[in-house]
Amino acid sequence: MELTYNYGVKHYKLGNDFVALTVKSTKAFAAAGLLEEHKDHAGIRTVHSPDGYAFRIINGDVSEGEDPVLAVTLHVSDLERSLGMDPFPFFPIQGC
Repeated sequence: MELTYNYGVKHYKLGNDFVALTVKSTKAFAAAGLLEEHKDHAGIRTVHSPDGYAFRIINGDVSEGEDPVLAVTLHVSDLERSLGMDPFPFFPIQGC
């Protein structure tokens, strides 16, 4: 997955852009449990990419036609402005 937005951003560093992708999948949840570096909290298993980006996995089956991507979480300084430039019209965006 590649996430790019360029309005007023001179450079990217971990933590000032993409925070996490949240998906629902029983297979991914089980596979993530095999990794040494994972955290479980309130039914959500979190793993990190080699670059440090978080992927939150909720244990659950996805119905036919249901999108397994539940949320894209971005770190933004101006939530209203960012929502106005929504690059993900089909996913809920969470600002933090």
